[in-house]
Amino acid sequence: MKTVLIIGASGYLGSEYVRFLSNKNYNIIGTYFKNKNKCYKNKNVKYVYLNTLNISTFKNISKTKIDYVINFSGYVNHSKYADGGNKVIEYQFNGLLNIVNHFLNKSINKFINIGSSDEYGTTKKICLETTREKPFSSYSFAKTASTHFLQMINKSYNFKVDILRLFLVYGPRQESNRLLPAIIKGCLNDEVIKTSPGMQLRDFLYIDDAMNGIYKIMKKNKNNGEIYNLCSGKGIKIKDFILKVQKNIKKGKIKFGAISYRSGESLKLIGNNKKIKNHTKWKPTISLEMGIKKTIKYFIDENKN
Repeated sequence: MKTVLIIGASGYLGSEYVRFLSNKNYNIIGTYFKNKNKCYKNKNVKYVYLNTLNISTFKNISKTKIDYVINFSGYVNHSKYADGGNKVIEYQFNGLLNIVNHFLNKSINKFINIGSSDEYGTTKKICLETTREKPFSSYSFAKTASTHFLQMINKSYNFKVDILRLFLVYGPRQESNRLLPAIIKGCLNDEVIKTSPGMQLRDFLYIDDAMNGIYKIMKKNKNNGEIYNLCSGKGIKIKDFILKVQKNIKKGKIKFGAISYRSGESLKLIGNNKKIKNHTKWKPTISLEMGIKKTIKYFIDENKN
């Protein structure tokens, strides 16, 4: 069996990819840094400690022949550079350098780096993979720098890598501080929920579709340092998205405009997904309405339990 290393297996996306692969024929190694208790519990998965900024911890993965590496490491933080941005860059970019250095001379089938739609920054157009990046935060800068570094390594050393730029992935089991779980829980508790004006256009993708897209890229034979948008290709205003949730739950009061937009926040981030469709035959299968309903049901069931 092939071995898949999932770096950042205690985060939402990493743990979901472990879950996705657990019923397939792979040996799975998941790494955690701080939150081992958030890892998806499965007897067929081996979990090891890895701090990507501490080279000595790479000994924990050095004894196993690894075929695929999926890097979910780092964390989402939109703080300004002076408010901790240096730490964000350190974990997102410097950590990646250490990972690549570890695997550069090893024979692996594929390295996938999980990028972000935030790399596109502020734009009024639909985002193509060729769209000029305009990072607006330490987080988006570090993601953009990681993308360019990996493309350079691919060309210089034939390092087998592809980059996936994920747009807004949502679904069951997501952290409560993320948009959809926060709105769902607030509505279920019939709370007053304070939000921004909600005019931002965003592209939402259900978690199962996102995991299947990552898998399609993992299995793709060519590894040319390609960038792929992983998105629905459809936009919706945050305000309308929130109102869909409220309409389903029939409780809660939304105070739009009670919170200001983030500094430099893009008011339009919608992706074009034709490239991944053409290269892998992937396509989204869960509509936004169905995805919202599935997620609401999960959190209702979770509250009951």
